[in-house]
Parts: sequence; structure tokens; C-alpha cells
Amino acid sequence: QQLGDARQELASTQRSVTTLQKDASSTQGQLMILQQEISSNLSSAISGLQKDTLSLQSAMGEMRQEALKAQSFAKELEKDALAMQGRVNILQQEGSETKSVTAGL
Repeated sequence: QQLGDARQELASTQRSVTTLQKDASSTQGQLMILQQEISSNLSSAISGLQKDTLSLQSAMGEMRQEALKAQSFAKELEKDALAMQGRVNILQQEGSETKSVTAGL
């Protein structure tokens, strides 16, 4: 009787082990699929970030060029303003001289 019970228990244990092995194999397959999906998603995300980084670097380069152009334009405006101030000073001086000559008449 005990031998029969032990055999039944052994058979039941063997079925449980077989089921666990199948479950473990299935889980391992699912993990491999998840690992591939994660790897693919990460590669895609990294590629996207690299493209975005290149775009940002390009935009920053363009902005630097525009800033240099604006700086150059500002220097030209400053030169023009100084030249105009010089002309205004000359006109004021000529105006003073004209007043003196007129007053002397």
C-alpha cells in the first residue's frame, strides 16, 4: 500500500516538474522576446535622439552665424551713428560761425 502511494506521489511530482519545466521554457521565450523588443526600442530611441542632437547642433550653428551677422550690422550702425554725429557737430559749428558773421554785420 505504501509503495503504491509513493509511486503515485512520485508520478504526481514528475508531472509537476514537467509542467514547471514547460512553464519555465515558455517564460524564457517570453523574456527573450521582451529583450528583443526593448533592444529594438532603445536602438530606435537612441537613433532619434542622435538625429535630434544633430538638428539642434545645426540650428545652433545657424543661430551663431545670425548672431555674428547681427553684431556686424550693429557695428555698421554704430559707425553710421558716429559719422552722423560728426556731421551734426560740423553743422552746429558752421551755424555758430554763421551767427558770428551775421552778428558782425
